[in-house]
Amino acid sequence: MNFRHIQAFLALVEEKHFGKAAKRIHVTQSAFSMQIKALEEEIGAPLFIRNNRNVELTEVGEIFLKNAPDIYEKIKSTLDETKAAAKGENGNVRIGFVGNAVAAGLVTADIHRFKAEHPGVNFRAKEMSYWKQTDEIVNGNIDVSYCPNLDLKIPPGLGLIPIKKFDWVVVIQEDSDLAKKETLKKEDLSGRDFIIYSENSGDDGQLRILKAILEEDVQVSYRLDSTLSVLAMVASGLGIAIVPSTLSSIKLPNITYRAILGVDNVTEFFFIYRENEKSAIVNAFISDVKSNL
Repeated sequence: MNFRHIQAFLALVEEKHFGKAAKRIHVTQSAFSMQIKALEEEIGAPLFIRNNRNVELTEVGEIFLKNAPDIYEKIKSTLDETKAAAKGENGNVRIGFVGNAVAAGLVTADIHRFKAEHPGVNFRAKEMSYWKQTDEIVNGNIDVSYCPNLDLKIPPGLGLIPIKKFDWVVVIQEDSDLAKKETLKKEDLSGRDFIIYSENSGDDGQLRILKAILEEDVQVSYRLDSTLSVLAMVASGLGIAIVPSTLSSIKLPNITYRAILGVDNVTEFFFIYRENEKSAIVNAFISDVKSNL
């Protein structure tokens, strides 16, 4: 039994005529008759009573009809979905990102543009620490990521594209003494407690950048693994932080941002993906991102 057999059966039930039913599903009448015969042979009993005027269901045919429409719709839906996925028209794209990639408009712009052209796609986006993203792609937990280059180590099999550069700014509490200045010098930051975007002491990409900016050792008060957590701790007066300038678009109570004078330290965002990606829809998304840089 296959999809075409069930399709022919349902067409004959509705049309009650072999010729009309064959025309409905775009096959010759002889081919249609063979499909019905093959279905009856597999079931082991006639499904229709044939007479000169029309076609009627046998008792066995009535029983088969109870489930045949549901089976047909399920198979048809599965075939349609599979064909669309093979063409890159639908399926899942799982995205990992750091918070400032959203603030920069990188993630949202790509999703919005691609969804407009591929309405069948389902996006799953998750904020995660930059140092986890490449492993998550390699392990198959996400498909692509938006990640800053903070001493990234790219495993074999992954591709990356630079998509944006950003400067660093200082985020401070609004009522701190630093907030009284329009811009800050690196000397203003000396000896301050810093909140670092880092989960543990082994993930010190941002700390190394901070040391390079200040040209001195840094006192770390907190290590946090999400952008919003860093901003929340600064707003609570527990330290200051350096963040990508893209984050200055995020307005939270009790924090403000200041540029650092005399500092030439730029970091890049990368779009990271599997080079041997097997999913058609993910490959379509990767191609779309590349073509819109």
